[in-house]
Amino acid sequence: MLLDGTDCREIPFSVLHRDIAVAAQKPLLFTGTIADNIRWGKEDASDEEVHAAARAAMADEFICGKPDGYGEMLGQNGTGLSGGQKQRLSLARELIRKPAVLILDDVTSALDADTESAVLRNLAAIKDTTVFLISQRIATVRRADHILVLDDGRMQGFGTHEELLAICPAYQAIYESQIGKRIGNVQASTAVGTVRSSMTNNAAEPCADSAVPTMRVDSESSAAKGGDADV
Repeated sequence: MLLDGTDCREIPFSVLHRDIAVAAQKPLLFTGTIADNIRWGKEDASDEEVHAAARAAMADEFICGKPDGYGEMLGQNGTGLSGGQKQRLSLARELIRKPAVLILDDVTSALDADTESAVLRNLAAIKDTTVFLISQRIATVRRADHILVLDDGRMQGFGTHEELLAICPAYQAIYESQIGKRIGNVQASTAVGTVRSSMTNNAAEPCADSAVPTMRVDSESSAAKGGDADV
C-alpha cells in the first residue's frame, strides 16, 4: 500500500501513527468527562474542535441531553452509555485528529439506519482524508468509491457497488441476503464475506447551548467523487 506514493513500509512508524487513525467496533472509553474522552485524540483541542468532532459523529445531540453536557462524567468503558453512543464517541475521538487516513472497523454496527446514514454523509464531506470502512453490511459501503470484497482473507471482488453487482457472485449473494433482491441465479446462502471499502472524503454548532490490488492512498485528495454516502 502506498501513502502519497510512498510504500508504507518505508515510512517511520511515528509518521504512520500520526497520520492514520482507527476507530474500532468495540471502543475503549475511560473514566472522565465526555470532553476528555474525545480530546484524547488531540490533547490540545479547543472546545469548538471537540464540539465539531462530536457533531460530525452525530454525538452532539445525545451529549447535550446529558445533565452536564460535555462535562458529564463517564465510568470505565463508558458505563451508562448505549453501544451506539460509545461508537460515536470513539469516532469523534478519531475525527478530531483530522488524520490523512481514517480506518473505521464496523464502527456503525450499533447505530440505527438514520443515524448511520447521517454519519456516512458527514464522512463523505470530509476533505483531505481517505476513509476505509470495514463492514459486513452492504448498506454501509454501497456509496464508497471502491469496495474490496473478502472471504476468509481472500479477495473475491474489487470495484464499485454497481460493478460488483454485475460481476461478483460473493457480493451478489451478500446483497441478496441483506437487501432481499435476487440477482441472477446466485444463491444468497453463500453470503459470508466481509466488505471493506474506501471513501475518499470537514463535517457538521455546539449544543445550543490472496492477492489484493495495490491501492494508492492520497492524503491530499479532494472530496468524494461518488456523491453523498446516504443509504
